[in-house]
Formats: sequence, C-alpha cells, structure tokens
Amino acid sequence: MINKQKIGVLQVCVGGPCYGGVEKFLLEYYSYFDKSIFTWDFLFCNRNALKAKAKDDIFKGSLFYELNIIDNDMSKNTAVDFIRLFRTLRKLMDEHPYDIVHVNTGSIIIQTICALAFRKYKKIIKISHSHSSPLRSSYIKEKIFDICRIIIVNSYDYLLSCSSDAGRRLYGNNCIKQNNYRVIKNAINADRFLYSEAIRREIRKKNRIEDHIIYSFVGRLDNNKNPFYLIDVFSGLVQRNEKARLWIIGDGELRQEVESYIKRRQLSDYIWMLGNREDVAQLLQAADALIFPSKHEGLSLVIIEAQAAGLPVFAADSISREHDITGLISFIPLDKGSKKWADIISNKQLPIKRESTKEQIDAKGYNIVQASKSLQELYLEAIH
Repeated sequence: MINKQKIGVLQVCVGGPCYGGVEKFLLEYYSYFDKSIFTWDFLFCNRNALKAKAKDDIFKGSLFYELNIIDNDMSKNTAVDFIRLFRTLRKLMDEHPYDIVHVNTGSIIIQTICALAFRKYKKIIKISHSHSSPLRSSYIKEKIFDICRIIIVNSYDYLLSCSSDAGRRLYGNNCIKQNNYRVIKNAINADRFLYSEAIRREIRKKNRIEDHIIYSFVGRLDNNKNPFYLIDVFSGLVQRNEKARLWIIGDGELRQEVESYIKRRQLSDYIWMLGNREDVAQLLQAADALIFPSKHEGLSLVIIEAQAAGLPVFAADSISREHDITGLISFIPLDKGSKKWADIISNKQLPIKRESTKEQIDAKGYNIVQASKSLQELYLEAIH
C-alpha cells in the first residue's frame, strides 16, 4: 500500500533484462531524494531492470511492478500488447491512487499509451520524460508520430527531457518553448569519478597492463550501441598498436553474438568482456579513452562519467553536442567508416595528462545533489 503520509510517485519505465541508462538515472536521483517526503514505486512494461538493485537500502519500502507485456524491440509488439498495457495501467491506477506518475522513455508509442491510460485521473500529476532521441522513421510512421505528439503534449502536466534533442524528438520543435517543459540533466556524483593516479596504477598493475593502451566501452549490448562497429574500429586500432586492448563493460541481448564476432575477428586476446560491473568508476581511472559509436542517445550518463574521470571520448556525431561539457569529446561521423575512426583515434597521443573536471561538470548543472533537488522542487511545485 502507498504511504499516504508521503507523496507517492510511480516511475514508469520500459525495462528489460539488463540494467540500463534510465534505471541508472532513477537510482542516482532517488539516492538523493528526501524520503521523509517522497516514496517511489517502479513499474516496468517489460522486465524489472532494477531487480539486481531492488534490495539496496534506498529502495526500502518501494514496490516493483513487472508487467512483461512490452518487448524492448518495439517492432515485435502488436496492437494486442498495447491494449493489454493500457488496461493494466488503468487497473493499477484504479487500485493505487498515486500523487505523481512519471513516465520515463523516449518511445513515442509507450508515452502515448500512458498518456491515454492516465488521462482520466484528473488528480494525478502526469509527467512525461524523454530519455532518448531515436532516429527518424518512415514518412508514414512520422505522420502517425505527429498525432501521438499532440496527444502527449496535451495529456501530460510536465514535459521533461535529458537534452533539448530528446525533447524535440518526443514533443516536437515548438513544444520545448512551453512553460511546462524542462531539461532534467543526467547528473552524477562527480566525486566518485575524480581521477586517481593511485587507483589507476593499482588496477593496471593487478591486470598486468601497465604498458598497454586501454580503450573502453560502457553500455548495454544492443543494436543502438553499435557493438559490432565498435569491434571493427578496435580491430583497426590493434593493427596499428599491438599493445591496444578493449574493455567492453556491460551486458545485453547481443552478448553472445558479440562474443562470436570477436572470435571471428580473432580478437579474443585483445578484447575483454567484463559484463555488468559495480566498479565502473575505478575502471575508468585505469582506462585511456572511451569509444562510443552509439547510433543515437538522449544524454548518455556514461559519457558524463568518462569526462568526470578526465578521459578523452570518441563518440558518434549522431549524438547531441550537449554531451561535450569539458572539451574532451571528439565527434566522428559513423558514415566515415571504422577505418577512418581508427585513424582519428590512433592519432590521439595516449595516455593524456588527466586533470579534474569537477568544476566544469558542476557549472553545467550535472551535480547530482543540486539536480535531484531541482526535480524534488518540481514535484512539490506540481503537487501544490
């Protein structure tokens, strides 16, 4: 049951088998929320992506709803799935009268279904939050999406996004000028990522990589993150320098295919599949660069974390320039090809001298303490 002495918030996510960026965002923000005022519950249209974290102290008292209705690959969902989701959301709202419903996804379809499902509950504050900026679809789909955008904009009390690009993609070019639109930064605890020469030496010595160049990738292994392109890029790097190594940190539905591809490219001795890790902040100290050829992003937490650690980042130019908050990012077009990527990256003299970037991160609004306070104030404003 919801504790009615507190403000009850339902965080709605697509979810899935792996802990991802949206879940990380929620974990970071809720860690700094005043739990004497707020309680958060979590609903996943797919699987509970926070399952591994559910027993953490910060989630004490939180409920987790795992619907297993929607597939992460939206093309696999049918009208029957969407109708089931609509009805399930309605039933849940009838039984649990939350004060705030916060829908966390860049999916126009899921946002529309949630908008229609929650529309009749006049007393509930409804918040849409775009966490990604998907690539444009076919002409017909975009026309359908235009209708969906009208429904979304007219149904939610607040329109949030992690970047202006993500906002324009979900709400349309004009809607980001509305008074109820806000950018909520994918903020971090920069202190956890501040560069430490001692940690770097310890990890590199332990793994016997003192004289190697360590490239890193952190993220979910799915098509959007472009893992096969990443491996092709690294293949070019190791051809130029046999001391190059690649750490792939993360997991996902493509893991087995990625491992098979690494074997086919005869790179098993050079690429380390590290899986999901709790020590990403420490691993970034030991790395020399982050390679991030993602096809699209809203605002990647990983790129912010890498900059907090003082790492140079090589990212696809398809992602927002809002990611560059320290000057450490090089944007490279994906259509240049993996060989050109390898040329550009190998021309960077590594390792670079690492310096603190905390002041820049704080100045740009990525301090999690202040950012979570701002979201908390928005909730209170909405309620009152």
